Amino acid sequence: MTWHRKTEGGGNVHIVRNDLGVEGIKKTHQLRKGETIEQCQKLLSALRTAHSEGAAIPNIFDGDVEKDGYWMVMERIPLQHAGLVFKPSSHGANSAELYGSIRHLLVQILRTLEILHRYEIIHQDIKPENILCDPVSQEYFLIDFGESKTKEYYLDPPDTIPGRNSIYAPTEYRTPESWDLYSLGLTAAVLLTHTKFSRVVNPAEVSTKRLSIFQKLKQMPGLPTDIRQVLDRTLAVDVREQPVSARELLDILEPPPPERTLSFLQKLTLVVLLLVAMTSLTYFSFFNNASGVDNIPAQPLDKVVTDTNVQVQPGEQRSGQDNTQAEKPGNIAGKRTPVLHIEHPTAGQFCAEINTVRGKAMPGSRVEVFVSEKKDGGRTWYAQKAAISRQDSTWETAVHIGGNKTEHGTEFEIVVITGLSDTIAYGTQVENLPEKGIRNTVVVKCRNIDRQ
Repeated sequence: MTWHRKTEGGGNVHIVRNDLGVEGIKKTHQLRKGETIEQCQKLLSALRTAHSEGAAIPNIFDGDVEKDGYWMVMERIPLQHAGLVFKPSSHGANSAELYGSIRHLLVQILRTLEILHRYEIIHQDIKPENILCDPVSQEYFLIDFGESKTKEYYLDPPDTIPGRNSIYAPTEYRTPESWDLYSLGLTAAVLLTHTKFSRVVNPAEVSTKRLSIFQKLKQMPGLPTDIRQVLDRTLAVDVREQPVSARELLDILEPPPPERTLSFLQKLTLVVLLLVAMTSLTYFSFFNNASGVDNIPAQPLDKVVTDTNVQVQPGEQRSGQDNTQAEKPGNIAGKRTPVLHIEHPTAGQFCAEINTVRGKAMPGSRVEVFVSEKKDGGRTWYAQKAAISRQDSTWETAVHIGGNKTEHGTEFEIVVITGLSDTIAYGTQVENLPEKGIRNTVVVKCRNIDRQ
């Protein structure tokens, strides 16, 4: 995939855009002392896996290793960083609101660190500027992995670790994971006390600033106990008291419910209920087999539901002609064919816009979306943002269709597939669609008002 630079000038970070109009942040990383190409390759792979497993980090659209380092294009998230959101004026005198926001930040970033550390990724540069915040939904995202390393790097680190002199880096750390946890704790303390660090500081000034923060924390009598415990653990001077995993701190902020001990009568009642349930299950299983319900033939794997001539106008919704099959029994292994609807903005052109695609699928299933220009011969499919079907079976995502130069009336095919074992990275080019999975298709004509 080709990425075109939008920003000029030097440096190793640029805003880029691909042929589909998808924007990202491209970062080039040169190998440093102690790093290897194998570690860089492992880092890129681990970041993709961590994102797919729910880590609140930008998606990696593209990336590869080179002889002297690596480059990657990450999703651009248009939100403000925590240093701008957590200002004295944003919460005013409402301490409870401030403490609640800090708790949300800690919990969400700790959950992300738990996933990153599971795949041996050490962020190594956590600070307010690298945490993006949505003040409405209170969602937090960890960004900027330019200083990140795999845990393997710390087995034989160089004398001077890049980032070691950072304001948010620990003086000493117990484990590589403790580095990230210290930085997160200091970040939370800075946001709580509204402390500002200058961009250029010397070690003496850093120590003075940190001492000032610790004094301010002691003067906050209303600081909730759980938050104070987390800060005491992460910022401990004695490395033996530092936490070694995000789970230790999550258990403080989200303590597990106390274990309940059942009485003899309660245990006896559960045994009786279990026996009744097993008897009922056996009866209904026999009844269903006798009535022939299980003999309904399964829908073939290669069945594609298609509407070959959909002219979509603003505000309209169209779907495949045979979508009613999604509600019929006997579909593949009991799964439902994903229902597909498409709509697009009520104003502006259809092409090059972000179009909403939504539908229904089995709850919890991953829905992969692909778009391709419909033409004879070979063609390329572009993977769009995947969606996860909610508990009510609905799913929703956004797609890019065509471009500014696409001719009016050009046909595009949109395919949604569920049941794939492998995830497809957003923006990836695919020559052939996966053969497995359950799919549904719709064909739309591009409505490009600028090229009618």
